[in-house]
Amino acid sequence: MGSTSGRDAASGPRPMPSGDLTRLIADPHGVFRQCRAEGPVVSFLPRVAHVLHARNVMRLVSDPRTPTLPGARYVEIAGIPGGVTAEFLKITMLLTEASDHQRRRGSVSRIFSQPVMKAQRQRIRALIDRIVSEAPRGEPFDYVESIASLVPAETIANILGLPIADVPTFRRRVYSFSRCLSPPYPIDAHEDIEAAGRALFDYVQDELESRRRAPRDDLLSALVEMEAAGVLERRDLAFQVLTLILAGSDTTRAAIAMTMSLLLQHPDQWSQVKADPSLVPGAVAEALRFEPPVGSFPRFAVEPVEVDGFEIPGQFHISLATLSAMRDEEAYPDPDRFDVTRTGGPRLHMVFGGGAHRCLGEMLARIELEETLSAVIAAAPDLELIEPARMSGFGGIRKVSPMTTRIPA
Repeated sequence: MGSTSGRDAASGPRPMPSGDLTRLIADPHGVFRQCRAEGPVVSFLPRVAHVLHARNVMRLVSDPRTPTLPGARYVEIAGIPGGVTAEFLKITMLLTEASDHQRRRGSVSRIFSQPVMKAQRQRIRALIDRIVSEAPRGEPFDYVESIASLVPAETIANILGLPIADVPTFRRRVYSFSRCLSPPYPIDAHEDIEAAGRALFDYVQDELESRRRAPRDDLLSALVEMEAAGVLERRDLAFQVLTLILAGSDTTRAAIAMTMSLLLQHPDQWSQVKADPSLVPGAVAEALRFEPPVGSFPRFAVEPVEVDGFEIPGQFHISLATLSAMRDEEAYPDPDRFDVTRTGGPRLHMVFGGGAHRCLGEMLARIELEETLSAVIAAAPDLELIEPARMSGFGGIRKVSPMTTRIPA
């Protein structure tokens, strides 16, 4: 990487330096730390600018010059063949803007509002208590599979009105399909991603069709009513429901696992949290900062954008690297230290994004994370860590490894 001292008064904004993608994949935190010290932006992929510092990430997340990366452009850049995956990326609320985004997000936003989700907290806790009580005792088990993955999958199934018996099938397909949102697009795995996407899409369509024939008292039936009113067309509706299933299953699963793994790797802090329940929200927030399940948010430069003396050219894909920004020394003192009592930092947690695309399910995710941690403290305070969970990936949806634990009999 070359010198990156900032704006040259004589020649104007400087071009971005380039980084080594192989090194980034192997050690994202270490490479981002080095890059932050050298400059505000770096490019690891052709025509992609990675924005590294918290202040710039928070500024550009809602800058009109840097709207969300259009799904159609992502499909084009990644070379994704036509099919369900490409269609999903083009019309999901995650990758659309302006009126299209407002119409799609607005169709479900009321359901995920803070008051509605807070009213669901007791019900969600009861579901979590059951899951934790059913985890094995006296023998090693995978915490990700037995607890972390079940909590968000069963919760979103309850909210949508999907049969709980279907959870084991759709959650595994979600974990495969969600790779379409982990840059760079894994084109070698496209057939598996496409197969999972097709199966999920067909499943959602079948569930929606059953509500058209016989409405129920659930969210899917309410969405079908909006379809009838002309707010969303049939395929569009199915893809937005698929977005909710994907967003409500994979990222929270990883966050639940990493919160527990990090606490068990810091036994003094685990003891603190067990002794003082008021530390639970802070422990969750710190785990989300320290090893976030989402490493970046995609944006698109509709015109050249200057970042601390460096220019991002127009028509560039921008990766707002929250994985880097949440370890930014300017925003967080001693950022590579895990600390459940941490104070300060940005008012809004960057893991949930910002602007019009701030995470729709933020309140639901916080409830699931906090109540899972509280449920484990209540029912399995002596949980033992055998093999910690590890997070991989530097952008988009990151992946979590299995985590071996044991609850003494």
